[in-house]
Amino acid sequence: MATMTAPVPAPVRVPAPVRVPAPVRVPAPALALAQARATARPTGTTMAARSSTSRAKPGTPARLATRAVHSVGSAGSTGPASSAGSASSAGSAVRLTRRGRRVVRLVIVVLALLLAFAVSVLGHVAASQAGSAPALHVTTTIVVQPGENMWSLARQVAPDDDPRSTIERIVSLNGLSGATASTIYPGEQLVVPVAAS
Repeated sequence: MATMTAPVPAPVRVPAPVRVPAPVRVPAPALALAQARATARPTGTTMAARSSTSRAKPGTPARLATRAVHSVGSAGSTGPASSAGSASSAGSAVRLTRRGRRVVRLVIVVLALLLAFAVSVLGHVAASQAGSAPALHVTTTIVVQPGENMWSLARQVAPDDDPRSTIERIVSLNGLSGATASTIYPGEQLVVPVAAS
């Protein structure tokens, strides 16, 4: 006879505990030095102090003191270091890097060139329009003869122009309107444009 055995559960693996790094300890003299510097200098000079300490080698007291000022100021404590740090960040001017200054100069030069180009184009357009001033439209009055219509009258008055545009000008000059605007009668007086010679 066959014997039945119960399945054996697999062993459960427990993950290893997570190691949290120890907080960085700042020597007491370096912290005191950083707090003294923050309270003794006006808010405008803290950027200079930061830039001079940023060149220090990692692990030196000056570098550690700067880190302590930043960490104390960002933690939200009400000590003098945090108030000086927040005042210096709020009151300091924006400083551009060398690349940023180059970009600003490039933008200024491009805008100046665009402005000069726009002024020269507008000046050229204005000069060309002044040189080719539109001719004055001179008009005269004629009497319609028997057998003339608006088309023949337009061809007679302005032989070089499109008769449709001449007919439109005759209609507008005489105040004609409606469906019979292009109908004329013998003996009627019309104001017509005179062709430029």
